[in-house]
Amino acid sequence: MTDADVVQVQLYAKPGCHLCEQAEADLARLQRRYPHSVQVLDITQDAKLMHEYGVRIPVLVVDGREYSAPLEVTEIERALAAATHSPARAARQA
Repeated sequence: MTDADVVQVQLYAKPGCHLCEQAEADLARLQRRYPHSVQVLDITQDAKLMHEYGVRIPVLVVDGREYSAPLEVTEIERALAAATHSPARAARQA
């Protein structure tokens, strides 16, 4: 598996956010089925991120598309599946 096969995911979160922790756990459980790399971004470390995402966390970004709370595992799975099978990803792998 190459880096091109792995979906890049950003999770905007903050410490102590139980919804953020659940989203991160759901992503971990889906890792084998939908290979992805997760970058967890702590919004408390950046005033701009706090302003943009503070009341919407967790916010998941998959293939440039944002998904805001509440993040159900089915929504996360659909996002990963769509990104894994996207025409743009297939073209990059060809």
